[in-house]
Amino acid sequence: MTIRGILILSVVLLFATLPSAFAIETLEDAKRTYQAEHLEIDRSFQLEQKELLAKYAAALASVRLEYQKEGDLDTVVLVKKEEDAAADGSLGDFEAGGAPRKVVDLRRVAESQVEKIHAGRKERVERLNQQYIRLLDSLKAFLTKQGKVDEAVAVLEEIRRVRASNKEEEKSSALSMEDLPVDLQKGLVLWVPFEKEEGDAISDISDSQNRGVAEGSVLLEKGRIGSARSFRGDTDRIVLQDTLPDSKRFTIAVWVAVDPTAGGVSVFSDFDGKNANDLMFSLQSRDRIHIRADKNGEKLNTVIQLAEPLSDSWHHLVWVHDSRKSYLYLDGEQVASYEGRGSNEGFHRAFIGYGNHGGAWSNFKGDLDEFMFWKRDLEEEEVKELFQLYNY
Repeated sequence: MTIRGILILSVVLLFATLPSAFAIETLEDAKRTYQAEHLEIDRSFQLEQKELLAKYAAALASVRLEYQKEGDLDTVVLVKKEEDAAADGSLGDFEAGGAPRKVVDLRRVAESQVEKIHAGRKERVERLNQQYIRLLDSLKAFLTKQGKVDEAVAVLEEIRRVRASNKEEEKSSALSMEDLPVDLQKGLVLWVPFEKEEGDAISDISDSQNRGVAEGSVLLEKGRIGSARSFRGDTDRIVLQDTLPDSKRFTIAVWVAVDPTAGGVSVFSDFDGKNANDLMFSLQSRDRIHIRADKNGEKLNTVIQLAEPLSDSWHHLVWVHDSRKSYLYLDGEQVASYEGRGSNEGFHRAFIGYGNHGGAWSNFKGDLDEFMFWKRDLEEEEVKELFQLYNY
């Protein structure tokens, strides 16, 4: 079969909606074909999401009538706002903290279904991109054999552009529980990725589905992966509304980008105000990490000195505690260990971006992303595995 024949067959196989006689002999033809298929995927995606949100709006209308009969004006107004947004084809700003559990559950189901639709679109686009690259490879060979070198080089540049775009899309895409290796799912009780948040509600995508509320801070479009949360250092913090489980062994992992003007900043705390019953993870300075876990009669409370200050860029901090000893990891490598019994049993009231950094209360200043908490101590290889998930 000739190169031209192979090209025609490729188009028929890869883009079955086109007439079999259609031949791709120029880059412009290939682009038009690709764009038409991409447009069809987008139209299908928009229709599917619109139908889902229409069902969501209908369910909200039913709930609204229930509260309307009870004379609960505040809830009726809240539900009506969400109902109107869904009817217009979007998920509105949603304050989970003031909503009844029934409404929160409906919202979570809707979010889950919308995420599935987005994932389906992403899969179709990825498949289309792979097919497009194969088609371009065949076109490049065809043009080269025809002596059309400049046109072949233009095709090669398009291949590079598509591949670079695919790689950037992979890096910017948020992770989910399905992306997490099975060993890292074990014992994970909190995972706040700071993705697709609505209003002040903070989502936990672990199986625990903890609830949280942002008091200040803003969502950044581009974080370490996907979006992130930016804290100003004054009163910004995340308040967890559900309590964490008791655990003598635990692991805390988070991506941090500390503001250059920051002094002491707190990353995480879990306490209830009673002295000497605290869990604290913070930075006294850019090269001094404060860890404290003196609950239930234990005494762990120390500062770990880093070899050099953290830079302004993203860093992965992990604190592993096995009840007798703590290990500190920076960007996938163990940088320190400390002998000392500690515990996170009892006295639970957790905050992200707020705590005591060893002498003073403080809020985080800078950006945080991908906060995770396990009720077990991760092995060194698991910490490295976790770090590599964000560095493929």
